[in-house]
Amino acid sequence: MKRTTKTVKAIAFTIVLAMLMATLAFTLSGCSSSKVVATFAADNGKTYTATSGFFKFMMTYSKQQFYTQYGLNSSVESTIWDTKTDDDITYDKLYTDRVTTQVKSILIEQYLFDKYNLSISDETIASHKKTVETAKKNQGGAGAFKQYYGYTADELYDYLIMVEKSKAIVEHLYGENGIDPVTDEELEKYYTENYVGYMYIMLDMKNKVKVDGDGNRVVKTTTDKDGKVTEQEAFETEKLTEEEAEEKGLLAAKIIKELDGGADFADLVKKYSDDFYSIKYPHGVFVLKDSDLVNGASNINEAIKKLEVGEHTEALSTGDTNDYTYIVKRIDLLDKVYENEEYKDLFSSYKDDVKYDKYDGVVEAYDASVTVDSDAISGFSMKKTFLSSYVDYYYYYNRYGSSIS
Repeated sequence: MKRTTKTVKAIAFTIVLAMLMATLAFTLSGCSSSKVVATFAADNGKTYTATSGFFKFMMTYSKQQFYTQYGLNSSVESTIWDTKTDDDITYDKLYTDRVTTQVKSILIEQYLFDKYNLSISDETIASHKKTVETAKKNQGGAGAFKQYYGYTADELYDYLIMVEKSKAIVEHLYGENGIDPVTDEELEKYYTENYVGYMYIMLDMKNKVKVDGDGNRVVKTTTDKDGKVTEQEAFETEKLTEEEAEEKGLLAAKIIKELDGGADFADLVKKYSDDFYSIKYPHGVFVLKDSDLVNGASNINEAIKKLEVGEHTEALSTGDTNDYTYIVKRIDLLDKVYENEEYKDLFSSYKDDVKYDKYDGVVEAYDASVTVDSDAISGFSMKKTFLSSYVDYYYYYNRYGSSIS
């Protein structure tokens, strides 16, 4: 799903199992530094500023979100930031610049919140206070919280309130009762202009999916302390024997041969794929054109962007380890898939995405009016920014259902 890189909605907060101003000057500040790095002198007579302390918080928080969003752990920290995009820009510069853009946008959003005379409910404020206080307590107190995450609980709370302000502005402008509600035509236009469809076969080269007595793939489950069983969005697997691994090493070539012989791609997905989502969505998956289908597999993501409708890739492996092999086919968009009950999980935030796409234009209109002290932020980089061990906890919990010990 598209997420704006300009507004605070891009990095909404998650804690896995953590519980788991109407003044003449408005300043966003961190806990330790008061040097102003960004200033917005608005037309309402107020000046909105952000300090280097707040910029540091945004760098730390954004780095954490980068890792959790893309399913990465700290093992890539030594190399990821020197990786370059197709435009020959390092990830370090790209994501540091994005933080600068987000900080500017946050100042603009404070102004818009005041301009429209909006408010946040006491219930919402109390909920965020409770969440942050619980997280702080579970971490062992304020000091331990900061040591673990790299920012204070107060900084987190302030950020969560900024997210709520952003949401309030968007609803005021584009909600059902807003000034300019999103139309059916806008929903359809955004979909047809920004989305592509794929079917894919994924082969796990080290494991096989367990099947039941009827030959159906076994869905992984977890059981809580009260005995409640919950299905996960993954299949149960077991390690391949040497003989099975050797045989599976030949499977991709066999599948390509079947495709070349006219076999139906959807039938082969059902027959061979080891990936949960490829089976859950038998009519394909539909993603933003500029997003990655497979996290951390640039060779695959680059290859599929070159496909025309009806074409498929050759067998492509993920990185040097060849743990997974993918065969991907480009397909036509399903009509109004964002309204399709089968895809409600994938498109649960679709209308919000369209709202925020419109909202980006509002924020951009003020962007040139925000001044940034380039010298003051020149020392910041993602490579040098603190990385919380939380990203490893998140990675292993989501992949294996538990953290590393």
